[in-house]
Amino acid sequence: MKSIGRIGNRNLLIACASVLLFFVVAAGQGATPPPTTAEEYFRRAMAKAKLAATYVADAEKYHESLKESLGDFNKAVEMAPDNAKYLVERGKALEADGQLEAALRDFDSAVSLDKSDPEIYANRADAYSSLGKLESALADLNKAIHLDPNTARWYDERGNFNEVRGDLPAALADYNRALELDPNYLPALQHRSQYYYAQKEYLRSIADLTRIVESENTEAGALMRRAEAFEKLGQYASAVIDYSAVIRLRPNSPGPLLARSKVYRKLGKSLLADRDEVAARKLNGQ
Repeated sequence: MKSIGRIGNRNLLIACASVLLFFVVAAGQGATPPPTTAEEYFRRAMAKAKLAATYVADAEKYHESLKESLGDFNKAVEMAPDNAKYLVERGKALEADGQLEAALRDFDSAVSLDKSDPEIYANRADAYSSLGKLESALADLNKAIHLDPNTARWYDERGNFNEVRGDLPAALADYNRALELDPNYLPALQHRSQYYYAQKEYLRSIADLTRIVESENTEAGALMRRAEAFEKLGQYASAVIDYSAVIRLRPNSPGPLLARSKVYRKLGKSLLADRDEVAARKLNGQ
């Protein structure tokens, strides 16, 4: 499902740092005072929340930055308690910080203020899902789809819920609908490829994974899954090609090396298999 940490790239880090630097420098020079309006606090909170998304690999820094953003979100909501946008964004930050019940309260308040925005229902569905309340999550996604039936994301997320619930025909129908609306929507391609793999429909899984690889030629995860599907079909040469591509992208990961070594053994290439196993053991510190 969605999360605040999906963004983390270098350009975002620079942009967010620039926004925060503007507040600091301007305040220090007396050109612009600290935030005084709800909108100013909100904008600074958003910059801090997005900056936090770049720290997902550093838990301490991540939560410290989220805490700072929540301080500004709190000020914005205190000054404008009837602003649904502020409540939604604070709810997303609370959810990212693991404060799920508090996040749900914000989404409930936002829904009470604006019952026409499908984004609010989708965000509340995510909070319900994190709390294990799948039926409530599904109801909210149904509401989002009712309000906006032409957004691929809602169908993909509902498909994910339906798959977890065990309603596989409904899940596949939702993934298909998402891709009808947006043929290049990667989350739906990823979910449908996983669905097909779980159903042992490996050729269909490979077809979806190939579309992902072609759209993102550095997508190591899709290459790894496609290699596994090729291996299931006994297409070992193709599996080796994909595992090799993953190894180039993740040279410090032992998993792809071990996977390729197993395929080499199936191909009768024991020396190559031994070489990969030795390299994997070195990476594991053995």
